[in-house]
Amino acid sequence: MSSLIQSGKRACFLPLKAGGIFEEWFSRYLWASFSVFVVSVFFYSGDIRIHRSLYYILVFAPFLIVYGLRWQNVRLMLSSRLFSLVVILSLFAIASSFVRLLSTGDITNLFDSIRYGVLLLGTISITVFVASRGNQYLDYLCRAFALGAAISALIAVTNYFNEEGALTVGGRMDGVLAYAGHPIKMAELYAVAAISALALSLHSAYSRRREIFWSAVYSLCAIPIFLSQSRGPILALFVTTIVLLVAFKRWRLASGLIVLVGVGFLSIVNSLIEYRDPLYADTVWVRIAIWEAALGDWWKNPIFGTGWVGPQSVSELVRGRYHQPHNVYLAVLLQGGLLGFLLFVALLLRALYVGLGAVKNSVAIAAGFGVILFFAVNGFSISRWIYDNPDLVWLEFWVPLAFIVAREVLPCQRCN
Repeated sequence: MSSLIQSGKRACFLPLKAGGIFEEWFSRYLWASFSVFVVSVFFYSGDIRIHRSLYYILVFAPFLIVYGLRWQNVRLMLSSRLFSLVVILSLFAIASSFVRLLSTGDITNLFDSIRYGVLLLGTISITVFVASRGNQYLDYLCRAFALGAAISALIAVTNYFNEEGALTVGGRMDGVLAYAGHPIKMAELYAVAAISALALSLHSAYSRRREIFWSAVYSLCAIPIFLSQSRGPILALFVTTIVLLVAFKRWRLASGLIVLVGVGFLSIVNSLIEYRDPLYADTVWVRIAIWEAALGDWWKNPIFGTGWVGPQSVSELVRGRYHQPHNVYLAVLLQGGLLGFLLFVALLLRALYVGLGAVKNSVAIAAGFGVILFFAVNGFSISRWIYDNPDLVWLEFWVPLAFIVAREVLPCQRCN
C-alpha cells in the first residue's frame, strides 16, 4: 500500500511538475466533462457511437495521457482490492479471448477484450482521481445525476400521459433514449438516478427541506419505473430502498414501507401487467426453460466460457422466441465459464461488503452501494453484457463500483 496512505496523509495521484494550479483545473475539467456525459445519457437519443466517441475524446484520452500511464498512479490504484479484482477480471477476459482465438482464428475479439478492459480500468481511475481532489466532486456528480434524471423523467411522464390522452395507466412506457430503448432498460436507468436521490435524502437528515426535496426527486425518478411495468426493476428498487433505510436506521420508515408497499406490491404489479401485451407475459416455467438451456450451453465450455466480448445468447431459441439467458449470473457463466463467474461474484460481494460498511460516510458511497445492490437483485431477472462500456451496465455497475474503489484507495480522505 502507498506510504502516503500508511502515514495518514492525504493520498492522491502523483502531482505534475506544472504545479497544483494545473491539477486543480484539470480535475475540475474532468469532473465537469464526466458529469455532463453521464447526465446527457438521460436526454440523448441519437447515434450511440457518436456519444461514446465524445467520452473517449473529451474525458478518457486526456486523463490517460496526463495521469493514467504513470506507474506511481497505477500502484496507488492497485492498493484497492476491488481494483485489483477488476484487473484480474480484465486479464481473464483477454485470456478467454485468446483461447477462443486458438479455436476460431478470429483475432478481433482479442483486440476488443483489451480495449474494453482499458476503458473500464480508465473509468474507475478517472473517478478515483476526481475523488482524490475533494469530497465535493463525487457528491456534486450524484446531485447532477439525480437532478438531470428528474427533469428527464418529468418530460417522459408528461409525454406518456399526453399520448394516453388522460391521467391513466395504459400500455408500457417505451424508452426513446439511446441507452434505454426498451421499457426494462428505461426502468433500470431511472432506478440508478432514484437510488442516487435516495442517498442524497438520507444524507440530508440535518436539513428537513433538503431531505424533502431529494425525496421528491426520488419519487419523480420512480414514476417511469412503475409506468414501464417491469417487474424485475420494480422489485429490485423496492429491496434496495428497504436496505438503505435499514442501514441508516430509519426503522419506522422502513417498517412502514415494508408493510404498505410489501402488502400491496403484488396487486399493484398485477394491475399494471393487465395492460401488457400477452406476448410479454412470461411465466416462471418459461424462465426455467431458458435457464436450463443456458446451463446446457455453459456445460459445453465450462471453464473459460465462450468469451467475454459481445453479449451471449443461448444456442437455440426457447419456445421459438427467447434467446437471452434472462439472468446476469447465467450470462456471465456462459461468457466467462466457471472461472469468470467466480471472479465476477467475488467482485460483486466485495463491493457490497465495502460499500455497506461505509454507507454513512458519504453520499457517493451510499449511492454506489445502493446501485450495485439494485444491479445484483435485478440481475436475477435480466441479462446484461457486463463488459459493455459506456452503456447502461456502465452506469449500473462500473461507475458505482468506482465510488467504492475510491473508498479503498483513499481511506484517509474526508470524502470517505
